[in-house]
Amino acid sequence: MNRSVRLRSPACLGWLIGLLSVPLVCSLARPAPVRAQSPPLHDPARRPVELGSADPALERAILRSVPGYRPQLVGEDPARWARYARAAADLNGDGSDEVLVYLMGSIFCGTGGCSLQIYRSSAEGYVLVSDLPTSRLPVVVADSGSNGWKDLWILKSGGGMPATYVRLVFNGEAYGEGERIAAAQGQPPGSALFSPTPSFQDGLPLPPSR
Repeated sequence: MNRSVRLRSPACLGWLIGLLSVPLVCSLARPAPVRAQSPPLHDPARRPVELGSADPALERAILRSVPGYRPQLVGEDPARWARYARAAADLNGDGSDEVLVYLMGSIFCGTGGCSLQIYRSSAEGYVLVSDLPTSRLPVVVADSGSNGWKDLWILKSGGGMPATYVRLVFNGEAYGEGERIAAAQGQPPGSALFSPTPSFQDGLPLPPSR
């Protein structure tokens, strides 16, 4: 009997089918890999970050910088309003704190982060110094400075690019971006603001302009 005839015999075919089915049975019996779960949007166990009470004068300054932020855009329900966190530091050495505002919500945030604003105090109220559209927290106040103002470090990431710390340098009128270092090298030295990082739930509601 030739080789082809022997392979067609029922006994040989049964043996061959059994042999081929072993990997399939093993693969079906192998447990499915465990996938990492994303953290919940709201963690009840997380301790909230205390941000103090609202500052109406600061809110008026914020609204002047975003005139399109109105009820027609965000509605009347406070649950849909943007929120903000604030921190204070004397950036220009005049003895008065500047105020840094981190705006949170879909209108102010994108894949690269959220808007960071810097205000100085004046007799007329808060004056906008810089408006940085994409930033992540914390903000680090460096020991170095430029044109009388402290340098700042902000974290940037998103869009498939590796996370980097960007130095903000004051050019005499506003802050602009300077050198970059990989976030993998660690947080730059200095005083960290917005640490611990506030969540959207921690933020103070920002009522729209009327």
